[in-house]
This record gives sequence, C-alpha cells and structure tokens, in this order.
Amino acid sequence: MAEQVRFHLEKMLPELEDLEQKGVFTKLEIRDIVKRRTDHEYAIHRRIGRRADFLKYIEYEINLDRLRKKRKLRLGLDMSQEEQSNPLEGSKLLGFTLSDYSLTRRVNALYQKALKKFAGDVELWVLYFDWAKSMGSSAVLGRSFARAIQLHPTNPSMYILAAQYEFQDNNNMTSARVLMQRGLRFNKEAKSLWHEYLKLELLWTEKIKERRRILFGEGKLNVEDAAAAIAESKKRKLEEEDKESNEEDTGVHLDEEVGKDAETLPESTLEIDPAIDVSNDSIAQDPALTMGKELSVIQKAMLELSIPKAIYRNAIKGFYPFFQITFGFCSS
Repeated sequence: MAEQVRFHLEKMLPELEDLEQKGVFTKLEIRDIVKRRTDHEYAIHRRIGRRADFLKYIEYEINLDRLRKKRKLRLGLDMSQEEQSNPLEGSKLLGFTLSDYSLTRRVNALYQKALKKFAGDVELWVLYFDWAKSMGSSAVLGRSFARAIQLHPTNPSMYILAAQYEFQDNNNMTSARVLMQRGLRFNKEAKSLWHEYLKLELLWTEKIKERRRILFGEGKLNVEDAAAAIAESKKRKLEEEDKESNEEDTGVHLDEEVGKDAETLPESTLEIDPAIDVSNDSIAQDPALTMGKELSVIQKAMLELSIPKAIYRNAIKGFYPFFQITFGFCSS
C-alpha cells in the first residue's frame, strides 16, 4: 500500500511545482496539500476501502480547485495574452499550464476508482453525473451513462437521467426516445419510466409547436386521416430492408452486451403500437423537417400528441389506478 501511495504522490510533483511557480500557493501551503493528500491516499488504498473516504478526498480536491481558480483570478493569471504585459517589459506570460487541468483530471480519476470499487452504488453514479455535467464533460457523460445502464439495466433512474441528458443538454430527442424505450423493455412495470417518457414527449411536442408558432404563426393543426397515415407508415416500414438500428446514432452508446440481452426479451406493447413505431422513423422525427412550412400527415399527427396518447394508452393497461390523471387529452 505504501508503494502505491508514494507512486501517486510522486506523480503530483510537476503540478505542485507549477502551482508554486505561478504563485498560486506558497511553500507552506504546498506542504499542507501534500500532507492532506497523503492521508487521503492511505485512506482510499486500505484493504477494505470505504465509500466515505473517496467522497472526502473528492470533496477536498474540488474545494482546492475552487480556491486555485479564485487565486488565479485575483492574481490576473486568467487574463488573455493581449491583456497581460509584454514579456519584454519584465512580466511573464504563463498561459495554460499543467495545474489548470490536473485537479479536474484527478477528481475524475477518483470518481472512476470509486465507481469501479462501488459499481452497485446508484447514489455514487448520480453524484458523478452531476459533477461531470457541471464540468461540461459531454464525452465522459456519454460513456458513463452507457456503463451505468449496463451495470444497472433494471434501475429506471439510469434510463431517465440518460434520456434527460440527451434531450436537455444534447438536444437529441432520437437518442432520448431510444433510451426510454429500452428502459421500458427491461422495466415494464416501472411507473416512473412511463411517467417520464410521457413527460418527455409532451415537452418535445410543445417545443416544436412553439418554434413553429414563432416561425410561421401557426395555431392548432388539422390532423384528419392521421391514424390511417400512421398505420400506412407502419406497414411501409415493415417492408423496408436493411433498416439501420436507432441506437447507432445515440449520444449514449449502449454496450453490445446490453443489446444482446434486450433481443431475448419479447416486444412490449409500447413498441408494437403504430404511433410509437412511427416516432422512431427518422423522416417523421427530424427537427429540420418539422421546421419546414409544409408537414406530412404523420408529422402533423405527432404534433397533435399522437405519441403521448399512445404512451398513455399502453401505460394505463397495467397501471390504470396510477395513471388516472387528467392530462388534457383522452386516451382514445
């Protein structure tokens, strides 16, 4: 254990030297940082590690990074090269150096170690997602959500968080739908998943409607023959060959093993529903096409809540008492 701790401490030397050279921390403060990190390193490398030890170490590093940023700002080290003095006049341009990203990288590494050791801790996953979002680490989030879903395929909250991230942060409704539908295949009786999927579709519909109102001044759309158009689209889709999988375009790339498990499950009533099936058609859900002046009958039907109605119909089959709520539209 001592050798592991010494190895990690030695890797910190270039970063600490950089902080001292910039004048962000004094020599006395650097010694205190080394002492505290040594204590934390010994704590997390115990034979029987504790989740609390990792969280304390992570909290210390996050607070240290906040202090570093405040001192950099006070010292004027965050100014652009044009704002700083000319090096020929005696002032030194330090620019972007190791200490500017090493603390963030260490926090991420600590989270990864903790999640590897406590992979079954859902709360720890949520804490990591929140931190990664605050840092704007979109690439890390995509991989982490996929890994979390693989480890917790029967936990509805993982699908909900991943879908919300895709919809709100990535503006990718296609991926959000795929995640919600995959979650419902594994968790047909998860009330929270049905509720959040319905909410997601309502938000998407209202978002598109609002954009069209701003662009074209549209009111309510006429959707006669929408049901017939949906049925026709369903029939046409079944006849198509070499249809690409929806998951290939998702921001959160699910592991292949998860896909294999899903293939052994029977199709849910949600996926059989024609309205839901049409929602996965790239032509019907393309935001660019829904922003055109002229809409197809299918697109009009989608904007008239055909998908939320289908979700509602399927949900109340198994959870009628729970979903006996007024949403402003009927389930027929």
